Amino acid sequence: MTEHATPTPGNPQHGALPAGPAIDFTCPNLGTSEVSPAPPPVSVLPPQELEVYLRVRRRELIPSGTPGLEGLLRRGLIASNPLVGEDSFVPVGRMDAERRLREPVEAALMDQAQKLKAIYGFFDELDPEDHWGGQPVGGKEFISADQANSRISASTETAKFQLVAAQPGVRTQKTLEVSRARDRAIVERGVSMRTIYHSSARANRHIQSRARDMLPLGAEISTLPGRFIRIIGIDRDEVFVNDFVERRETLAGAWHFTDPVVVAFVLELFEHYWAQAVPWHLTNAGLSTLPADVQEHILKRYRAGDTQQDIVAATGVAAQEVFKSLVSAGTFDHQRSILQGYQRGLLDQRQIGVELKMAARTVIRHLNALKNFIGLKTTSQLLIWYGGPGMALLQAEPRTDSAE
Repeated sequence: MTEHATPTPGNPQHGALPAGPAIDFTCPNLGTSEVSPAPPPVSVLPPQELEVYLRVRRRELIPSGTPGLEGLLRRGLIASNPLVGEDSFVPVGRMDAERRLREPVEAALMDQAQKLKAIYGFFDELDPEDHWGGQPVGGKEFISADQANSRISASTETAKFQLVAAQPGVRTQKTLEVSRARDRAIVERGVSMRTIYHSSARANRHIQSRARDMLPLGAEISTLPGRFIRIIGIDRDEVFVNDFVERRETLAGAWHFTDPVVVAFVLELFEHYWAQAVPWHLTNAGLSTLPADVQEHILKRYRAGDTQQDIVAATGVAAQEVFKSLVSAGTFDHQRSILQGYQRGLLDQRQIGVELKMAARTVIRHLNALKNFIGLKTTSQLLIWYGGPGMALLQAEPRTDSAE
């Protein structure tokens, strides 16, 4: 007759453990009884540089030799202001500052991706006959623009489940027409298609037409302000990106990657872009005015000290649209009231200040802000501008674009 062990609280299924020293299954290095401390927050700038940068933004004078000053100058985040004095500095525009901080990080990420790729092939190169159970590593190739277009066309026609594209540049009518029929057929057979354009594309009638054509079929379109890199991805098998090795122009060609590590990295970068982008809804596809996200981006750049010319260069939005966007946000309400005072015959800033209940120096500050923004040097030039196109621009009605 088989005997059964009597269950015990310590081992209810199989009986008590035999007598002996207690066994400690905990790992002292893992700290099972304590919660691991949270990682320290990521610091974009060293403390000394951050302190000096904040002082520069407050327009404080920074003596030469101040700890952190040289680092900011070396990074290109601030510039000297010789018109005020040798200890005076100004911050560069926000987009330039972001780019200068971001580029070395992106370069480091690409470098790490290349190193990770090298690890996968390291032992294969040492001993080609023994792959240690792994698979051969995929490849990379720099190809001409014509070759890239040909391969992209061939791969998209056989795509199984997804196509993604980040398109920061201007898309011409010819380019869009060439791919229209092909892209419609791809979406209609159930392949997911997601495209990111620059925010300024919302005012492009050719992109508007594409949105009206593709969105009802199930394609997704979003827009993103600022700078981002061009990406074309097919399934999770291959990606095409601009040249970041020799910085060749887009027309020179593109890198074609099929290596799984690099492909996964680039697609993850696209997902990062997509998470930040603003969806282009069908109800907004025909709008010719700037959408809410573009107007918000323009306002942020203005508040960061960018001129109208800076914003036009960075966003691709026409100067008149940039100005109207700021008027719609109420940015120049004070300036409009002041210029109307001049038009009514008030002779100086003091008289205008009395009527508008603001100090004369405040009147001067508002006028200087508008002059600097549109690139004029004197109040007389500003008054001439207001007597011409400026009056109509400052009287622009607030926008009625629907928020997204």
